[in-house]
Amino acid sequence: SQPQQGSIFWFELNLNDLENPEVQAKSSSKIQPQQVVIPHHEFNENLILPSPEELKALQDLLMLGNVRGILDRLNILEQADPKYFVFVNQMRQLAETCQIELLETWLQSCEGQLS
Repeated sequence: SQPQQGSIFWFELNLNDLENPEVQAKSSSKIQPQQVVIPHHEFNENLILPSPEELKALQDLLMLGNVRGILDRLNILEQADPKYFVFVNQMRQLAETCQIELLETWLQSCEGQLS
């Protein structure tokens, strides 16, 4: 490689093992899907919701599929006021496990609680 010229890399992969059922069983057994289920009707005295504007901002990020933006916004919200801990923690669990549909349902339920 030379400066300002870039580099060329190549990889040789032996994919024959992937056709072997024994190898497939071993690799798929290592993958453990994570699922966090938070019922959308579960609102208790510990759950304090942020402002409608904040919920709308989170909803907008969700519609864009911007999970990193959601997590960043949750961090800011948590630092701004610890009273949002339960809300932030539940949202964070859903965002970190990329449960977008459940996150959307739960967030809409939160917005409905403010109405």
